[in-house]
Amino acid sequence: MKKNEKVRLIIFVCEVITTFAIPALFAFWDQITLGIGIAILAADVSVLFLVSQFMENQILSEIQDRQESNYVVLANSISEVQKSIDINQLYKKIYKLENKEQKDIYLELVQTFVETMNSRMDGARSGALSRHVYYGELTKASEAIISNKKETQGNNYQGEIWAMTFWQDDELDLSDSYENAWVRKMEVMDKMGIPTIRLCVMKNKKSLLMRDTSDDSVETFLRRLKYYCEKNAVCKNTKVYAIDNIDTLSSREQEWIGKGFFAIKLANGDMRLIRGVSLDNPNATTLGGEIDFDNERVTRIRDIWEKLIEESGKREINQYLWDTASETIKTRMVSMGFNVNNGSD
Repeated sequence: MKKNEKVRLIIFVCEVITTFAIPALFAFWDQITLGIGIAILAADVSVLFLVSQFMENQILSEIQDRQESNYVVLANSISEVQKSIDINQLYKKIYKLENKEQKDIYLELVQTFVETMNSRMDGARSGALSRHVYYGELTKASEAIISNKKETQGNNYQGEIWAMTFWQDDELDLSDSYENAWVRKMEVMDKMGIPTIRLCVMKNKKSLLMRDTSDDSVETFLRRLKYYCEKNAVCKNTKVYAIDNIDTLSSREQEWIGKGFFAIKLANGDMRLIRGVSLDNPNATTLGGEIDFDNERVTRIRDIWEKLIEESGKREINQYLWDTASETIKTRMVSMGFNVNNGSD
């Protein structure tokens, strides 16, 4: 019998005693001797004591089960960390050093590490990830939404990918092995029918589109743009919008956005967001960001993202290019197969 079923049974027994036994005692009150009264009182107290003990044990058992589960997770995590480093042993090694300058530098590094970890945990974010871990986290997020799509019956899938792009130097650079593998993963998700909405912030690249002549920097950017903008673009379920900048946002909101992000929303509304650049290194020009663990902040970022798209009039990137590019660049884009003939086929 499950614990909650036992609890309900005990409560039912107590209700029976309260409803029938006690009134019956009063009906025969005159016939009850002192000995019988003491026996009944003792039995009643015993039942109440047993019930209280049972309820206490059940509650404590539930709490203990949860605590033990959390403890196991924490113990495993600590064990993994201890395999790579023992803080106590590290401090001992540092203090045994005879070179004071060397000792001071190492102690400062350890202190910086501790302060950084505290800051990241207080801010509910992972902090800067290596490129390998960053792309690994992107893959985990993609696998989560792929599994969610497969588990959802019917064609009206409510999940989606929502993203923001600032055109970092290695974004859509298919010569980069990490980025190339990630782009192929995005194609898989698109072919599965998982809708993707991407908002591109063009501020750092807009000047390239307005030049009167084309050079290597313009050609490089156009090759990357082509992935989204050519007439026969691979990702048919991906919508790409474009805006000039995010200058209308507050400094705090701009900080949250960072240099863009990849995010998923599952069918049940759960969301996960991975920034392209860590808040610890906001001026980075290449990808390799962080996970945001603050659900409330992610929800607010989602609201900001939707607001930016609405305020832009949902201008798709092809239309943006047509409205912005110089005649020279327009001609070059058309020759490359861009769908920029006044934003239509």
